[in-house]
Amino acid sequence: MSTMKVSTITILCAISQLNSQEMDTLGLILKGKSPAEISKLQGVELIAIEAQLRSLLDKFNLTELSDIVHILCELNLTNILSSGAKV
Repeated sequence: MSTMKVSTITILCAISQLNSQEMDTLGLILKGKSPAEISKLQGVELIAIEAQLRSLLDKFNLTELSDIVHILCELNLTNILSSGAKV
């Protein structure tokens, strides 16, 4: 992860901007699913999942999904986000 510190408020603001599809996708990422697996589970094209992932990165102002996962784990927010994801 970059050396930049991300505030809890910034993360909560980013989460509040997520639409339901992005929340589901993020929940599945937190459960260790790959973009291809998510595509199959949600019945959408992989390109749609890739677009959602880019949108997530933009909303969190980060460049790596692993950074989002790390921050959410650090803030103990993974259960909240992954509980709504359908597997």
